[in-house]
Amino acid sequence: MKYRAFYIEDGQQCYRYFDTMEQAQEFYDSRLETTIQKYNAETNDYEDVIYPTYEV
Repeated sequence: MKYRAFYIEDGQQCYRYFDTMEQAQEFYDSRLETTIQKYNAETNDYEDVIYPTYEV
């Protein structure tokens, strides 16, 4: 899967995987404090592409 959502639920780190950014964005929009990450084949890891922002 190319995208994943990272979030905390009941104190546990959770991931949900998606094929498209649109699917990931829909999940992101439905939750608070969720980060969307995209898989980078060069580093063999996921990198943040959308993350929560907070106003101070």
